[in-house]
Amino acid sequence: MCRDGHFPADPRLAAGLGRVGGALFSGGVVVATVKGKRELHARTGAAAVDLESAAVAEAASRHALPFAALRAICDPAGRNLPHAALAALDASGRIGAWRVAKAVITHPGELGTLLALASDAARARVALGNRVDAIKRAGTLV
Repeated sequence: MCRDGHFPADPRLAAGLGRVGGALFSGGVVVATVKGKRELHARTGAAAVDLESAAVAEAASRHALPFAALRAICDPAGRNLPHAALAALDASGRIGAWRVAKAVITHPGELGTLLALASDAARARVALGNRVDAIKRAGTLV
């Protein structure tokens, strides 16, 4: 059941996913700055911002189904998101190469941070895939 935007994870599902983090905050807005991330954590206690899982949690709650989320985070709390990362996304969350190129030309000093984000995102995808493979091998959610 949802209480004030809080969707508790099903303990069995969370354990089966190998719960390692804390609560996710899903406010529908990207939190792009270190300051914003710190303030959000202080206000909510959330370990990470997640823009997608709330919709799944809401649907699960409406249908009285258990819910848990397995996420891999690619932008650490101690780093601002570069402008190009924000400008790159369209309304559907798709990355546009031309938007990235334009943002890099406009903000060339952020190229190093953008490359670090790309590297972090690649590592996050690998870590998530490895966790999913481990869950499948263990059969913890069957």
